[in-house]
Amino acid sequence: MRSLGVLLLLGIVMLSGCNQTNDNMDGFYTMYGAGGADASALIDKVNQRTVYFGHQSVGSNILGGIAQWENESGLEWSKMETREWSATESGKEVSLIHFPVGKNGGPQSKIDDFVSLVDAIPQSGNPVAFFKLCFTDINAGTDAEALFDHLKDQMLVVKEKYPHIQFVVVTIPLTDKYTGLKELARKILGRSFSRVKDNARREAYNALVREQLSGQFPVFDLAALQSTKPDGQRYSNTYKGREIPRLYPAYSADGGHLNEYGARYIGWNLLAFLAELK
Repeated sequence: MRSLGVLLLLGIVMLSGCNQTNDNMDGFYTMYGAGGADASALIDKVNQRTVYFGHQSVGSNILGGIAQWENESGLEWSKMETREWSATESGKEVSLIHFPVGKNGGPQSKIDDFVSLVDAIPQSGNPVAFFKLCFTDINAGTDAEALFDHLKDQMLVVKEKYPHIQFVVVTIPLTDKYTGLKELARKILGRSFSRVKDNARREAYNALVREQLSGQFPVFDLAALQSTKPDGQRYSNTYKGREIPRLYPAYSADGGHLNEYGARYIGWNLLAFLAELK
């Protein structure tokens, strides 16, 4: 009977839809740049140097958000998806080169893959290079300190070895806690608070990035953006007496990936962040 009840409950959960918010979907929080900046001016600025961006799924969401700004402004951030930098020497002027990096669930593979690729970045174009980890790369069982130490060691090596490249570090994205019927189902299955615990490990990693690397690299704080409401207030869970930031539900349809609004919001902030780099 319990198994039948669980199945019925899960069926209800699947039909329950997404969390609803009352936010004005036209406005958003600006962590970087001036709130009234024109998107076309930001795109024009980032087009003046070459950006190398390694990513997976949420990175594709962010690029989709930037595409929204390109469509509205009528100005394109010239881009190509490739891991072969020679492909950009075909005569087409390219300002953004993006590429898949490592494999999801293997954060060290992403760090090592990125490091192996930067050796081929040419000195021309005043290059910027960065990659992002995914929320699937850190969970409650991850040794966040060891992972951070590996990131720090590798990033300091490439910074010294390639002084012509401006390297950027990105905090790891967050997920949203299950709520309502979904959380009830998790409790029945013995998985309550699993996403909160995952976010706690992600925040441990992100805190080390902010504390130890922000003075040595520009840090794009993706996690802080995701956990900030449009009015600038932080969004979190209280867990074991600590505030654990989480993805604000208005930015996502599935509690992990960005929806159009979330992608638009993060995309604008990434453009503003890159435009501010010296």
